Amino acid sequence: TTSSSSSQTDNHFRFELNAASVGHCEAILCRSSIVHPLTRRFTIPHDESECKRVRKASNIIINEDNALNAITSQTRMLGCSFLYPAILPTPHISSFILSKNDEFFII
Repeated sequence: TTSSSSSQTDNHFRFELNAASVGHCEAILCRSSIVHPLTRRFTIPHDESECKRVRKASNIIINEDNALNAITSQTRMLGCSFLYPAILPTPHISSFILSKNDEFFII
């Protein structure tokens, strides 16, 4: 998403990077040689709050490999409606205003 405005002497542009993720997809932004995560990992081993939500919301079995019903450790995915409400199809959405210090982003 971009928006722009202009003044009499020069143009000013504001660029915004929006990231929405589910499943195994991750993205990072490198700004001034520092890595900034654009997405969040929604997995049983990496997110204790998601683990608690899954245990509370459903009859899902979490095995020794941290897989829900021996299928996946992800708690947000598309196409797994048979595991709802343990696995949600809701993406994590984040927005970042880009600056001149941004070097690259990786998906």
